[in-house]
Amino acid sequence: MRDRSIHQAIAAATAAAADDSLSPAGHAAAFRHAPVPAAVVTTDGRVVAANTALQLLVGLDPAALSRGGLARMLPPDDAEAVLAFLAGPANAGDAERLEHQLVGAGGQELCVALHARRLPTSGDALVLCQLIDLTEQRRVESLLVQRASHDPLTGLATRAVFFDQLGRALSRLPRTVDRPVRPPVQRRPGAGRGGESDARASRPRNVR
Repeated sequence: MRDRSIHQAIAAATAAAADDSLSPAGHAAAFRHAPVPAAVVTTDGRVVAANTALQLLVGLDPAALSRGGLARMLPPDDAEAVLAFLAGPANAGDAERLEHQLVGAGGQELCVALHARRLPTSGDALVLCQLIDLTEQRRVESLLVQRASHDPLTGLATRAVFFDQLGRALSRLPRTVDRPVRPPVQRRPGAGRGGESDARASRPRNVR
């Protein structure tokens, strides 16, 4: 009965097998053969069910996934954030998205988008997790940024990068610059007359 309620909840949440005439085995097959990597987990990260696409993505069989839980597929830096994220959707049907790293088959780190949706079950709080692999997309985006910002022949940064970095540096400078205040010049009495006398004395005279 528990497995049936899980797979019926999956079908209702994903609309992958919304036909009520499907048997529990039909719901299980729809979930197992879905092309998107997916798993049903508890809010503390325990894997209740995982489909074939997820097993291929992470290189683990269902028994290993159940033993290690979701934390086994995550780098240590991301595990705490993901577990906190799973407890986020409070109501059935609420969906959230989180982008994080995932340890794939062979130990390769993948960039994935985790879509979490609380399942309408009457027992334990369960979350349907769907993982979208963004690794190739992020690699292509990084390559496009590199080509757009650097000369293809020399590899040097372009003028646009220079002005962008210059603008960022200038934005970090204080807006007002304190200028040193110069004290006023103190003139003594007779300074002007003395200057005129010196000027007349320095003029050349005609000597006969």
